[in-house]
Amino acid sequence: MVEILKQHPGKVFRFEDAFETKSLVSELGIADRFSQNPPNVPTSQRSIQAVTYGQHPSHFILVVLCLGNPDPHNGYVICCYPKSRISPSQFMDMSKKTLTDATTVGAKVFWNASRDK
Repeated sequence: MVEILKQHPGKVFRFEDAFETKSLVSELGIADRFSQNPPNVPTSQRSIQAVTYGQHPSHFILVVLCLGNPDPHNGYVICCYPKSRISPSQFMDMSKKTLTDATTVGAKVFWNASRDK
């Protein structure tokens, strides 16, 4: 999956397929940043966990994990934005807007920004 991004450095991607998203989360090495049982969230309550990833050479990546929704609206959603088209601050603004919109539907949001090396 990471190679697909490298092959298309100027393209915006959105992944929602369970196999693709789990593969990309694994390839990025960020699976341990998410919890299937977030703290202080009852099992029946919606939650959204988000990780920003800036180490990919061509894309800024926002990974969102939704839990507690009626099926099939659970799982990862991954948005990849070309570094050639947006700045780091624009990416963070877009990510914050995505998460702000999520809170309006009553979900608790947990945020984890990655540190660039």
